[in-house]
Amino acid sequence: DQKSYGSSPTDTCFKQPTLTPWAGMLDFADPNNPYMTSAIVRIFYCSGDSHSGNSEQPWGPGGSKVQLRGYENTNAVIEWASKQFPHLSELVLAG
Repeated sequence: DQKSYGSSPTDTCFKQPTLTPWAGMLDFADPNNPYMTSAIVRIFYCSGDSHSGNSEQPWGPGGSKVQLRGYENTNAVIEWASKQFPHLSELVLAG
């Protein structure tokens, strides 16, 4: 089910990930991409909080509360990445 819980057709939040073409910093075929040889961990979110929010919004069916936990999710990913890449020298967060 790809149902949107946004308030308008442009506020789309999918329950299932969708495939998108790699572009920009995710285009590993582009020789000008400075992240071409980097490991990428993609954190999906649709709250518009740039991975830093911690709130509830009335975006669910019938105005029910939807929990937005970008801050907690990002901290969990940073902790995970630190264990996976113990000699990590740079961490770039983009969104």
